[in-house]
Amino acid sequence: MPTGNLLVEEGNFESLGLPDLLARIWKWSFSGSVRIDHRKVLRILTFKDGNILGVSTDRTEDSIEEFIRRSGRLSPEQMAAALERKSLEEDTAIAFVRSGLLTAREADEIVRQRIVEILASILAIGADGTYKVQPSKIEWDGPT
Repeated sequence: MPTGNLLVEEGNFESLGLPDLLARIWKWSFSGSVRIDHRKVLRILTFKDGNILGVSTDRTEDSIEEFIRRSGRLSPEQMAAALERKSLEEDTAIAFVRSGLLTAREADEIVRQRIVEILASILAIGADGTYKVQPSKIEWDGPT
């Protein structure tokens, strides 16, 4: 992947806007993560070959559990029971599908909505946001 001035490893969105950074990631088939800090909120975007695989954030309201709750597909009791049975290593959306509480299609819709909403919040970040690009090999055989 190009280095130097073409893809700055860290910086702020005043010098390189997020849309430009995302375009470069796609153009150069970047694999790894981009850590974005803005007003004490951390967001991490994970990419493989320029395609986004996932997002993470330290905001409780952005958790997959919260998106499942807001979808209205499950009662509070169903949510609590499924989370209690879920192992620490297990992906939350997959755990809800395995428990029969969500179909794979419903889980996919919720995960996609989460990605869209978190990306929208990232795109709204002003010039005071910072980023750090961390290339790495991403093992993923699923769809992107």
